[in-house]
Amino acid sequence: MKNSLLIVLSLAFAGLFAWQYFETGKLQKRIIELEARTAAPPPVVVKTEEKSSIVDKSTSADPALAEGDSTASTKDSKDSNSLSKISKAFESMMKSDGAKEAMKMGSKGMLEGMFKDLFELMDLDPETKKAFLAAMSDAQIQQQTVGMKLLTAGSMTKEGKAALAKELKDNHLAMEEKIKGILGTEEKFTQYKQFQDSAPERQQLTGLKEKFTAAGAPMDDALEQSVMDVMYSERKNMKWDYDYTDQQDVRPEKFTDESIARFEAQNKEYDQRMEARLNGTLNESQMDSFRQQRQQQHAMESMGLKFAQVLFVGDGK
Repeated sequence: MKNSLLIVLSLAFAGLFAWQYFETGKLQKRIIELEARTAAPPPVVVKTEEKSSIVDKSTSADPALAEGDSTASTKDSKDSNSLSKISKAFESMMKSDGAKEAMKMGSKGMLEGMFKDLFELMDLDPETKKAFLAAMSDAQIQQQTVGMKLLTAGSMTKEGKAALAKELKDNHLAMEEKIKGILGTEEKFTQYKQFQDSAPERQQLTGLKEKFTAAGAPMDDALEQSVMDVMYSERKNMKWDYDYTDQQDVRPEKFTDESIARFEAQNKEYDQRMEARLNGTLNESQMDSFRQQRQQQHAMESMGLKFAQVLFVGDGK
């Protein structure tokens, strides 16, 4: 499933999971406790010796001298250690039935808002809606549990990464079968699939409508549908090298420097194709707002890809 907070960063899977749980009070408290235990460094004992004319930077007590050789390795070690802490803290928290139940309750409101339009479209009865939300909440927690493991993907073996990717896909397929059974008909399941597939466009439209209104050129329902159709159809018609909206596909080759550069080039082509179709539909002020929204989208996607790159392939080379 696509997470409402990270649809815009549908590519930074692990980053999204980590961010989401940083925002929960229990994990914040746990991480603070872990940091407190390791924050205080051991005292450094500096021996007074006659200075040599040639200083050995690798053993010098002077931080300025040692910094050049040690900063990079120290930073890498700290980053890796921090990610490991987050993953372990989350794993510890999820052993508690109370924590799981609290997370389910916390996600209920978010999921109801996320699927509000879909519920209206499908006209679900209360019991079916309740079962649907429960299944989606379970699936979300399951996906996030696996996703937290992605934080340490950089230190995993090739086999470990493959097993984790398989777990993501298997969980997703099982969840979809469960949702299909709950909805009961092929028509409603198709509506659900289409709704999920259009999540990136719906998320962007939220920000776009705000920009249009701020620019004094608000978007009515008819215009919103037109823009939605253009954005969705052009994305689906593009021959993307990799589908970064597929959160179950975490192959390392998707996150190399070359793959990211190719995606950015294709994204520019995607923008050009959309603008060509929207000319005449949007006025000048609205088109400016559309371009601003896309620039912000690119920046967020770039951030997400770079984070995913660090997790899955290290330096991306």
